[in-house]
Amino acid sequence: MRKEAAKYAGPANAALIARNEMLSLEKYADRSHSALECLREVTVALPDDVEIASYTYKKGEAVSLRGSSDRAEAVYDFFQKLGASDLFVGVKDQPVSTRTVKDKRVSTFSLTAELPKDKTEDRP
Repeated sequence: MRKEAAKYAGPANAALIARNEMLSLEKYADRSHSALECLREVTVALPDDVEIASYTYKKGEAVSLRGSSDRAEAVYDFFQKLGASDLFVGVKDQPVSTRTVKDKRVSTFSLTAELPKDKTEDRP
């Protein structure tokens, strides 16, 4: 029995390596939730008076944003638009903080827009 197992160990390992390479290629070839596609969705939802200071993309996980606006209402509108997007499965927003900087009120925010789970991770 050990001889039989040893006989198939090499081909089994080669098949496992080939499968993992294929899954990796599928993961990175899928552009439906790419960094540019996510950035496009963010800019479509972005109101004129909201400014993005930071954009961080993690493949298969989420997009994190930080930004500001002169109006807190514009930030909340932005949160709603991103939450209604079909590209993201959820939006985790942090409280909007409003402070005065050089006699001007500024509302700052951060949020995380979650991407769908990677399809290739669910395979056996």
